[in-house]
Amino acid sequence: MDRCAHGGTEFQNITQEMESLKAKDQVITSILWDVNSVGEKCINHTDQSNELDAELPEFIEVTDVLDLHGFYPEQVPEIVTDFIDNALELKLFRLRIIHGKGKSRLKWEVYQVLKENPHVAWFGDAPPDLGGWGATIVELKKEAH
Repeated sequence: MDRCAHGGTEFQNITQEMESLKAKDQVITSILWDVNSVGEKCINHTDQSNELDAELPEFIEVTDVLDLHGFYPEQVPEIVTDFIDNALELKLFRLRIIHGKGKSRLKWEVYQVLKENPHVAWFGDAPPDLGGWGATIVELKKEAH
């Protein structure tokens, strides 16, 4: 069922995909917005106004940076493992995980995962310009790619 004249079905599919990702606690490391997205056209041409529709991106770009702000320590093992798996698929050799400088519980969880992961060659604090002790640089084994 089309929701608007400009690709409503396409927008509805994006909405369903985003809801599915949220439900599965998937990691979204970076979101790029396209101001001419199907979502904007649909919102401008529909009688049904939904705030969620206005916030949905057209696409998601996975990068070499994972920001853990807003996640609970219990979520870190799965999130970091998935992040490394995605990096391997994308052939990324050097990663940065931002955990913040707080009480270091997130950092401790990150380090536990990295110590156990067979694809990790090295990890340690980021240089000051990349977050210092509030972020971790991870080098993956090249043969893992």
